[in-house]
Amino acid sequence: MEHLGETHPGDWYVAGVAMTCRWLACAAVPSILGGWELAWAPVTERSGLAHEETIEAELFAAELKKLKNPDGVEGRPGWLEGVVATLQWVWAGSSVAPLDMPATNAG
Repeated sequence: MEHLGETHPGDWYVAGVAMTCRWLACAAVPSILGGWELAWAPVTERSGLAHEETIEAELFAAELKKLKNPDGVEGRPGWLEGVVATLQWVWAGSSVAPLDMPATNAG
């Protein structure tokens, strides 16, 4: 039985993918001060629009962080792996999508 507040590595992995996708999409997210702001880059926490140079820099920072923290980020098991997988798929041309999505029948 699952306990409230219990986290699983898969939960943080998906959170890393979602956070990265929000930043890549230049999405507006709720601000802690109220209102809305652009999503922040997941690793560097850079604010502003994602574009070629910042995406490449974010991938570099994420891969470097993964090398320095091979076991991931404490308290967020799987998060860093989700960020890296997303950036590699989007920017580095990896053919492996960060999440398996079921095929849909668009009609």
